[in-house]
Amino acid sequence: FVVGLWPGAVNAPGLLQSLKWWLSDWWPAVVIPLAAFLVMFALWRETGRDEGMGGAIAVEWNPPEDLSPAEVGTLIDESCDMADVVSTLVDLAARGHLTIKAIKTDRLLFMSQRDYCFTRNSPAPNDELAPHEVLFLKGVFQLSGKDKVFLSELKGTFYSYLPGIKNSIYDSLMGKKYFRHRPDRVRALYTSWGVVLMVAGGVLAYIGYAVGHVALGIGVLAAGAVVAAFARAMPAKTQMGSKAARECQGFRRFLVMVGKE
Repeated sequence: FVVGLWPGAVNAPGLLQSLKWWLSDWWPAVVIPLAAFLVMFALWRETGRDEGMGGAIAVEWNPPEDLSPAEVGTLIDESCDMADVVSTLVDLAARGHLTIKAIKTDRLLFMSQRDYCFTRNSPAPNDELAPHEVLFLKGVFQLSGKDKVFLSELKGTFYSYLPGIKNSIYDSLMGKKYFRHRPDRVRALYTSWGVVLMVAGGVLAYIGYAVGHVALGIGVLAAGAVVAAFARAMPAKTQMGSKAARECQGFRRFLVMVGKE
């Protein structure tokens, strides 16, 4: 049978009624991520905010005495990146532990036709090395047993020292009480929980698809994404850490004002 109805024969549902019907089916996809956001926001306010944040940044004329460049970079953004590790090389050279010499080469190395020669020197006896600096020099020179090493020779070998160097930098900052907890472990914890929730949500959505109700799975999956997104913001500096970070930023302001390399 085919039945034709003229326009207006049936009253269409209003916007509010349509919204109620939609929410009756899809409320888990809205409520669960919203609840996850509120919980994570409360956790961030309680444990993820830096102590003593918001203080004025004064100009500092000298770099911090008790922080290496790698520690400064890690303290500022709460993450030990490759740039922070590499800054150790330049700092050790500036302190006389090694010499860096650029050499032209016909081979393409790291997107450049230039290699670098690192020569180990005998530094001043009163210049004590931090644990991550000892590891760095060990990774550069001890593998070959020579006092002169090319950057191209370190390809495929130096990376094995990176986890130890990064751990040492984090441990040093924790020893100085600049963070409440190790930032990398805090991020890993919340990221792991986020991934677990996303996987669980994907499984629930797959199961729910068979019965025509995927809202619960989508809600759990979205909640996992919210938790993982908060992970980077959860590490927190202590009062001392915030003060040291402001001093580092103050020295950066001085360098920008001076305008020199």
